[in-house]
Amino acid sequence: MRHAEAGWAASTDAQRELTTAGRSQLTLLAENQRQLFSPLQKIICSPYLRTRQTAQLIALGIRGVEIECDDNLTPENSVEEALAAIEKHWCDHLLIVTHQPLIGSLISFLEQGNLHYPEPVTPGSIYSYVMAWPGPGCGQRQSVYRS
Repeated sequence: MRHAEAGWAASTDAQRELTTAGRSQLTLLAENQRQLFSPLQKIICSPYLRTRQTAQLIALGIRGVEIECDDNLTPENSVEEALAAIEKHWCDHLLIVTHQPLIGSLISFLEQGNLHYPEPVTPGSIYSYVMAWPGPGCGQRQSVYRS
């Protein structure tokens, strides 16, 4: 998942907050897709404020879901670093909340096995996959949800 819409009024990129519209759209998406989110065991996100806020809004009403920040999920990280984070936190029902351009490249790697065609992911979009393990070309896309 890419974080919901964020504003620009912050002293650093890491401190950018979700906009009112971003919060509203994400809340509606979470309510409409509660069945998708209900089995979540863990949410991992970058330490940036907007991804933490997104993770917290998704986690509302889900019992037992754990939220963890991982420094390998920022916009500057490589796909290899993101995969290390995913492997470290791997479980059956995992949600990753991160940023562009990382998420677009990660989608290309998981679906196609390479980084040639990064996906243009809009804020608040969720890509759902089935895969035994996060490796090159191992992701079978199930659906895409947009806020």
